[in-house]
Amino acid sequence: DNTLEPGRYTVEATLHYDGKTIILKKDFNFKTTAALVVKDVKTTEPDSGGVARFDVHLENTGNEDLHGVFAEMTFYDKQGQNAGTVQSAQEDITALSGQSLPLFWDTSSLVDGTYRSVLIVHYAGTTIEQELSTEIGQNTLKTTPSATALTGKAVTAWKVIGFRSTIVVA
Repeated sequence: DNTLEPGRYTVEATLHYDGKTIILKKDFNFKTTAALVVKDVKTTEPDSGGVARFDVHLENTGNEDLHGVFAEMTFYDKQGQNAGTVQSAQEDITALSGQSLPLFWDTSSLVDGTYRSVLIVHYAGTTIEQELSTEIGQNTLKTTPSATALTGKAVTAWKVIGFRSTIVVA
């Protein structure tokens, strides 16, 4: 039987590159009744005080209302240092509807450049995580999906205990 039952799973990826090995693990929900999708992240240029607005557009594709949903974004400079973390207020999202969560980031003390940003949306005891790239320039603010983010999806299942896959990145 090759069907994947709805529920909570852990994916593990082993990456071999440049003589090094990294093991990445991520928990995820598959086909559960509570399903939240990040549709996009829109930005508004910083105001005169340097405060930028990020609108995280979410869609509840499940058949249950979600309560206490909130988003947080952490920004990292080129050296990997935390350049700031922001969090939205908690909101309720009714079943089969969309909602936008605003976040505000004070960019007044930052230098222009590209920042790696990690968006985490919290809901129903779980999270969605998405890596983004945020570009800050004079009168410019742009957020796009990161080209270096590792993503994947479950396409089949095996009834083998302890099954492991190895991904080789060339």
